[in-house]
Amino acid sequence: MAESYKYVVGIDLGTTNTLACFFRNGRKELVKFAGEPLLPSVLYVDKNGKAYIGNKALHRGATDPRNMVRSSKKYIGDYEKNQVWNLNGKNFTPTDVATEILKEVRANFVRTVDCDPSEKIGAVITVPAYFNNNQRTETRKAGKAAGFEVMWILEEPVAAAIEVIHEEHFDKKVFVVDIGGGTFDLSVLEADEQQHIYKEIDKDGDPQLGGDDFDEALVNRLIEIIKDDSGKDLSSLNSSGLEESDYFKNRNIILKAAQKAKKELSGDSEESDIEIEDIFDDYDLEMTLTREEFNSICSEIFDKIFARTKRFVDKSKEFKIGDIGRIILAGGTCYIPLIGETIEKMFGIEPDSGLEKSMLVAYGAAHFARWKNGGVEGGVSFTLQGIIPHSLGVEIVNQKREHIFEKILTKGLKYPCRNSKDFTTTFDNQTQVDINVYEAGNDAEAQIDINYHKLYGTLTLDGIAPKPKGVPTIKVTFDYDDNQNLTVTALDTQTGDSETKAIKSGQKIELQKESPVDLMLLLDVSGSISVNDLSQAKNASLRLVNEMIDLSVHRMGIISFGSYANLLCHLTHDNNQLKRVINSILYTGGGTDMVDALQKSEDALRNSVNEKVILMMTDGYPNSNSRTLDFANRLTRQGYKIYAIGVGSIDFNFLYQMAGRKNTMVIDSMSKLADAFKSVMNSIMLR
Repeated sequence: MAESYKYVVGIDLGTTNTLACFFRNGRKELVKFAGEPLLPSVLYVDKNGKAYIGNKALHRGATDPRNMVRSSKKYIGDYEKNQVWNLNGKNFTPTDVATEILKEVRANFVRTVDCDPSEKIGAVITVPAYFNNNQRTETRKAGKAAGFEVMWILEEPVAAAIEVIHEEHFDKKVFVVDIGGGTFDLSVLEADEQQHIYKEIDKDGDPQLGGDDFDEALVNRLIEIIKDDSGKDLSSLNSSGLEESDYFKNRNIILKAAQKAKKELSGDSEESDIEIEDIFDDYDLEMTLTREEFNSICSEIFDKIFARTKRFVDKSKEFKIGDIGRIILAGGTCYIPLIGETIEKMFGIEPDSGLEKSMLVAYGAAHFARWKNGGVEGGVSFTLQGIIPHSLGVEIVNQKREHIFEKILTKGLKYPCRNSKDFTTTFDNQTQVDINVYEAGNDAEAQIDINYHKLYGTLTLDGIAPKPKGVPTIKVTFDYDDNQNLTVTALDTQTGDSETKAIKSGQKIELQKESPVDLMLLLDVSGSISVNDLSQAKNASLRLVNEMIDLSVHRMGIISFGSYANLLCHLTHDNNQLKRVINSILYTGGGTDMVDALQKSEDALRNSVNEKVILMMTDGYPNSNSRTLDFANRLTRQGYKIYAIGVGSIDFNFLYQMAGRKNTMVIDSMSKLADAFKSVMNSIMLR
C-alpha cells in the first residue's frame, strides 16, 4: 500500500513559470512566492556561488544573463545534447536547474503551511504529454533531489482536464489544447467524473513550441523597428556596439515590453502602447501595436499550432472530430484570442471560457495529489489510464548495413504493458551484445533511420555462447509497470544468461560489427598440386565466398599463382563474379612464384581505405625463400595483414616467418581446407 502523507502538493513545473497548489480545509490554495502565485522558472548564480530563483534571478540576471538560465525545461532528459550551464564557476544540468526551482517551491510550501522542514511532503509534478520517458525520469529525479516524495508524474493536459471535469461534472470526450511557455500538447480523454476514471485516448504535440516563441517573434520585430529608426542594431552584442552590460540590459527591457504587449493583446485590449525610454542616449521607442499586427508578426507560429492540430485530428485512428464534446484550453499562451477563435472554427465547439487557463494544470495536479493520498470523499478510488507517448525500441543493423529503429513497444499502448522481440548476433562467435534503447523522435514514428530518434539508454549482455552469426537467439523484453517505469531485459535463450536494467542514461554504444576488410585470396596452382587437390581447393573457396564472408560489408579478390601470378578478380562485393572466377581456375603447373603473387596483391590493395588482408593457400615451396620473406615483411610493415594456410609437407618455419605463428595454420590434406578457411576467417573478422 502506498505511503500516506500529512501534506501533499501539485506542482506545475513550467518552462516559463512554476505554480504549486494544495488543499487546505477542503479548498484549493496556491503557494505564494513573494506574494505572487507564479514563480519564474529561472536560476541565477552570483559571483559568490549563491543561487537565486524566480524574480530575484530575473532581476540579478538582467545585466548578467551569462550566469542565468531560463527555459531549461526544454533540455531536461535530452541525453544526446547533455546540456550543461556554467554559472560563475558552478555547473548545472537541466535536472539541476529543475531541482533548484523545486527546492524553492518546497521552502515556500513549508512556510505557507508552517510545517517542520523535515516533514515528508508528497508531490505530483506535471510534465507535457509529449515528454519522452527520459524527460519524465529526470523530472522525477529533480523532485526527489529537492526533498519531495514524488508520488506521480502527471501529464499537463490530463491535469487540466481533471480540474475542469471535476469542477463542472462533465463525463464526455474532451479535447485539450495546452500551450505553455515552451511546450505544446494536444490530448483527447474520456472521463467519468462520478467514478473518477480518466482515460487517455490519443495525444500529440511539440515539445519545442510555446509562449517563448511569441516573445521571441515580438522582440525581433521591435529590434527591427529600433534599427530602422535609430540605425542601431541590437540583434547581437557585436552588432550593437554597446558594452556587454548595457546590451543585455536593453535586450531585457525590450523582452519585458514584448511580454507586456502580448499579455495586453491576449486580454480585452485590441491594441497595446509600447514605450521604452532611453534605449540609447538620443532614442526612445514609442509605438502602438494592434492585435492584427501581433497576429501578423506571429503568423508562422500560429500556422505551426493550427497545422499540427488539424493533422492530429485528421490522422488519428482513435477518435473523430465528431466524437469531441468539449474543448479545454490550458496554459497561459492559450489566452491569445486567435488560438481560441481558430480552435472553435475547427471543431464547431466553443472552448471553455472563464477558466483560469494558466492555473488549470496546477489545480488539477492538486486534485490528483489529494486522490493519490487517499483524500477522495466517500472512499471512491481514482483511476488514470495513460498511454505511451512515443514508441520504444532498439537500434539494429540490417542486411544493408543501415542502422535502423526496431520498435518493441508502440505509441498509444496503455500502461502497464510488455512486449518481447527476438534478435541475434551479427558475426561469428560473438559473445557480447550491446543494446542501444531508443525512443521515437518527435514526428518520426514512421522513420526507420536511427538518426531520427532519441537515445534512451544502454545495456550490455555478456556471456553469449559462441556460435555462428545468426544462430543465438537474444530475447529483448520491454516492460512498463503501473508507475510508468520501464525495465528492459536481454536474455540468451540458450544459456539462460540475462541482463535486466531499468535503463540508465549514458553515451551511445557503437554496436559491435564487422569492420570492412579488403581480402585477396591467393591460391597455389603450381606443379605440386594434383587435379583432385585443385578441385577440393575450389570447393573450399566457394564455401568461403558463400558462407564465411559477408560481401555486403567486405570485398574480396582472387589471385592464382604458379610459375607466375594471375589476377583473376579485382576486389568486389559481387558474390556471383567471385564464384564464376573460382569455377574457372585452371591448373598451371610449374614453379611457385609467391613474390609475384604478393606483388599483385599489393597492387590490388594499394588504394584500399579498409583493412588490407592477404590470405595465401599453398602446398609447395617458393621459388625464393629470402625474396618472399623480404617482400612479405615489407608489406607487414606497411600495415598489410598476411595469413597463410599450408597443406601437406611444406616448410612450416618459412610460413611462420612470412605470416607469423598466430596467422598461420597447417593442415595435412586439402579435404580440410574448408574448415581451415573458416577458422582463419574467424580470426580475421574478430581481429
